[in-house]
Amino acid sequence: MRRLILLSLVLAATGYGHVGSPDAFFEGDAGPYHLFVTIRKPLAVPGIAQIELRSRTGDIREIKIALASAERFDDKLLPVPDLAEPSRTDPQFFSCPIWLMEWGPLVAVVRLDGARGKAELAIPFNSFPQRALPLGKGLAAGLIGLMLVLSAGLVSIVSAFVRDGDLEPDALPAEDRLRRARWTAFSTALTVAVLVAGGGYWWNAEAVAYQGWSRFFGSPKLETTLEDANRLVLRIAGQHPRWAAYTKQIPLVADHGHLMHLFLIRMPDLDRMWHLHPDRRASGEFAADLPSLEAGRYHLFADVVDKNGYPWTAVGEIDLPATRVAKPPGEDDSGWRGAGISAAPETPVSVSSLSGGARMVWLPAPLRAGIAAPFRFRAENGDGSPIADMEPYMGMAGHAEFVRSDLGVFAHLHPAGTAPMPALDLVQSINVPNQSPMMAATHHSGMAMPQASLPPEVSFPYAFPSPGKYRIFVQIKRAGRVETAVFDAKVE
Repeated sequence: MRRLILLSLVLAATGYGHVGSPDAFFEGDAGPYHLFVTIRKPLAVPGIAQIELRSRTGDIREIKIALASAERFDDKLLPVPDLAEPSRTDPQFFSCPIWLMEWGPLVAVVRLDGARGKAELAIPFNSFPQRALPLGKGLAAGLIGLMLVLSAGLVSIVSAFVRDGDLEPDALPAEDRLRRARWTAFSTALTVAVLVAGGGYWWNAEAVAYQGWSRFFGSPKLETTLEDANRLVLRIAGQHPRWAAYTKQIPLVADHGHLMHLFLIRMPDLDRMWHLHPDRRASGEFAADLPSLEAGRYHLFADVVDKNGYPWTAVGEIDLPATRVAKPPGEDDSGWRGAGISAAPETPVSVSSLSGGARMVWLPAPLRAGIAAPFRFRAENGDGSPIADMEPYMGMAGHAEFVRSDLGVFAHLHPAGTAPMPALDLVQSINVPNQSPMMAATHHSGMAMPQASLPPEVSFPYAFPSPGKYRIFVQIKRAGRVETAVFDAKVE
């Protein structure tokens, strides 16, 4: 168990910038095949994950999936892959239940065979305990009953061996044998009781440790203070005693050129949102100059990634006064002001205004919890023609944040899915024969995207984890300026 815990500290990708949304999503190319992959993780580990794959075309004949540790990856030592079952009604859909036996950084190696040849793809994700599952009363009663039967059987066997083990057939045991047998039965019962009590103590200790590590992998706390009226100072503080030691041992790495992506959302109506990029001080704290903003209580989500590609989202709250700052925000910083989510209509809001009379249109998407799909957005001029001035925003075609109205769900997504860029870069270095590099502009894993005009449409693979009202922030860059489009939806 301790060895597995140590492995979990060098993670690949749990789902970048996620709170309340543990599943992993990926969209990209494996050779000539375009795949949409969903990894639905079990609540407890060991447990069974469900991997779902959808191809753009129906010409894939076979898909096999093998899981391996990202830290100890060796293509020659991959386990026997599991065969994904094709849908009987949909030739483009495959699914594969697969055991997750350990915590830590994993790679799903997907092998495809179809009409256009063979291809392989490595997808990073992580296995971690989300919570300890309760033991049902019926199962507990059955296990206790079985333990009592086995314990009584063991005492009876040992006692019978001492009493009758070497007697001739039909011979009766003497009184001293009976006395020894009774003492043996008593001592055996006492030994069994001690073993059962020790086992119960071990079981409870492991359960407490398991629950503690599930808290460790939960969202850490973000402690905040206001310095010099408009300078926000942040410190990440974990919910587990090992967190402080972990953060000292594992340095952070830049993701999209920044060590931290900070989102400030005003409560309770989600009517203000800022995406800032604090700098790290020598003390380990982060600090950011606040832009001009309105007073209120703000909920904070801070995304950071460690050197092993492990993403963390720290959460916190702070009451902020109104600020008026002459200094403009950073080049990659952005903000949005608008109506609150409580004023949103029950029907989805599918159009959001951009500058210069342009707008962004949310193309049809499923509004049911648990249904994975690409969420597509198109930027167009007022007359419906596509805009021609979209540029990469921090190396990607766009960024999106899916936020539930109670702030219990927060997901920061990229066009390639939930994995942070450092994790995808680590996977690119894994030696998987015939692996297809993800070179498409919207799926590129690095920061070297050419600064040319991009297509006016951007999509994000995702599934709403639970019902409720959601606000979706879609951020793009046009002619050197970051813009935010906002959409509201009620998810069943």
